Amino acid sequence: MLKEFVSDINFLYKDIVNGNKQSLSKFKEKWNVKKSIGEIYQNLCKKESKKNTGRFYTPVEIVDFMVSDAISKINYKQNIYIKILDPCCGGG
Repeated sequence: MLKEFVSDINFLYKDIVNGNKQSLSKFKEKWNVKKSIGEIYQNLCKKESKKNTGRFYTPVEIVDFMVSDAISKINYKQNIYIKILDPCCGGG
């Protein structure tokens, strides 16, 4: 299944570069992606493997909340060079 995914993602990349935006919809439908391609990573990893290794995907809604909450506590408009670090970012 992983080989098929890698093959599909390579074709998707080529199609997008060539301007074929319909490929993304087909790709998302085939791999049952509702929001982000990070979901594919989670679907490919076996549940038990994720549990044993501690690999989990943070849903976009939670990420949005965390970023909004962090930004609301700083005056980022006066300091345009503010950076936010997520030291636990993963591969999803």
